[in-house]
Amino acid sequence: MRAIPIFACLALLCGPSVAAETPPVEALLHSEFLFQAGRFDEAFGYYRGRSPVTMSEAERRRGRELAIAVGDTDWLRGLPPEPEADAQADMPEPERLAWQGLLDACADPDAEACRSRLAALDPADFGERYRRSAFDIARRSGDAAQELRWLKTLPQDGGSYYLRIVLLSKAMDDAQAKALMGEIADDSGLNPFQRAVLQGSLSELRRDWAGAERFYREALIEPVPSMTALRLAVVLLRQDRREDAFAQLHAVQEDVRYSDELRREAFLTEIQFRRILDIPFEQGRTTEAIYRRALSIWPQAHGLRYRLAMHLFARGRSPAAMAELEALLVQAPGHFEALNAYGYTLAKELDRPRVALAPVERAYRLAPERAEILDSYGYVLHRLGRNRDALPSLEKAWRLTPSAVTAAHLALVHLQLGDAGQARSYLQQGLQLDADEPELLAVRERLP
Repeated sequence: MRAIPIFACLALLCGPSVAAETPPVEALLHSEFLFQAGRFDEAFGYYRGRSPVTMSEAERRRGRELAIAVGDTDWLRGLPPEPEADAQADMPEPERLAWQGLLDACADPDAEACRSRLAALDPADFGERYRRSAFDIARRSGDAAQELRWLKTLPQDGGSYYLRIVLLSKAMDDAQAKALMGEIADDSGLNPFQRAVLQGSLSELRRDWAGAERFYREALIEPVPSMTALRLAVVLLRQDRREDAFAQLHAVQEDVRYSDELRREAFLTEIQFRRILDIPFEQGRTTEAIYRRALSIWPQAHGLRYRLAMHLFARGRSPAAMAELEALLVQAPGHFEALNAYGYTLAKELDRPRVALAPVERAYRLAPERAEILDSYGYVLHRLGRNRDALPSLEKAWRLTPSAVTAAHLALVHLQLGDAGQARSYLQQGLQLDADEPELLAVRERLP
């Protein structure tokens, strides 16, 4: 089992959380924040139970990505059919041929021919539907200049402005940021909350922390409990106003007007702040206390309990971590991450591979495409002496996400099968990924 990161990248600190081309609805913004942080199952909560038919095209695109990631086939079956190819029939012949040329050139969106064709077309020749499609192709092609060019031809709303801010964050230009700030300020179609949040995001991008604070406080005057309250904590911390930042987080944690998801996010953000600041006083115990305070409010918050278990493992407190995983699996027997961590620990640390097989095998059946679970399953089979059975899942884990730990497990299996050459090959590949991985170093000692 490879460690599953608690935070892939805390979007609150790595940049503004953004929505797609729809008005910035609070629930959608929060889902997008979770998506940017790599927390796909939680992000899919916005879409779960909603009909894809009622959504915008942008929402359906993101929902499709998340449904595939979490394996929700029922939701995918509810997607409306894609537009028919003959929808171009109402387009004048020159434009139809130009559009078909773009589609042909962009069969591989990463190809230079695709980017060249995007640059050659005039957005004014096409209706809004096709401009949106060209913008989507530009996003997939990775051409930021064309992405911005086509985005600017679409109706500008809260979502469009957010996407422009994201593009600016990839290639910051202060003059463009100032111009966009003025455009947002003059747009009468935005409500005061939208305008203040957008201007706050732009101010953050320009590292104008005091300006961002001013705009976020303006946004919070509106009766819209939103993630802006957490962004405000970030800009307070950026100004080295630690006590104010923590006070802001505590206010969100205790305010029942906010959603449970947002209040829980405030607890996780407090933990992240303390890590960033490296607060020395009993940091591990303080972090545990924050998790336990949150769990006292939401004892059924499976994500929080799982993160607490991972924190305890990291602190070397395996018995306490296993107790949390056991409690979690009573609440949620199908929590595949907990099943995986529990089974792998049984096999690896407690030397009980026979007992470990059932939880790890169940995790594998629930999430057969997760590299860390494939790795655990292969490792447990190896520990049971089933080395040939272990190879397929370990090899698949390596193909999906190569890691030093998986390399070590593959080297062990090949060594047991009598193929020292292949074992040495995986050892060398693993050492290139992490020369200090203990499992690899242990394998190296065993190689002839």
